[in-house]
Amino acid sequence: MFATAPPHFGQKFLRPGLRPALPYVELTTPMLALWCGLRLNEIRELRWPEDVNLSEDHIDVREETTKTPSGARAVPIDSFLVSHIDRYIRDERPSRIPGPLFLNQHAALLRTTASLGCSPASTIASRVRE
Repeated sequence: MFATAPPHFGQKFLRPGLRPALPYVELTTPMLALWCGLRLNEIRELRWPEDVNLSEDHIDVREETTKTPSGARAVPIDSFLVSHIDRYIRDERPSRIPGPLFLNQHAALLRTTASLGCSPASTIASRVRE
């Protein structure tokens, strides 16, 4: 069994009209780390569409992206996270070309943990209040 989003989670981070207070990339990447147990490097190395199977609700972590060979796995994701990944791909991902899942605004691979939305909690909290 895998962790699911708390029922009130989306309400804290969404503005009226269901637009997120933060970009989907800044909400989705910490969720992948916290709820799915993915390491930041594993998140950074996810490729779309080959590693992301939204129709079957799982993410494939490839052996070459893990710390050890036994780290390759299929990680189940709940419908809340599926919807966030889908919205990121549809609305925010700057390129429709297959490749790294999470890209910066120039369609290049993200390089730092801060660009993965993993900034200090106080920074995220202050942006939500804006």
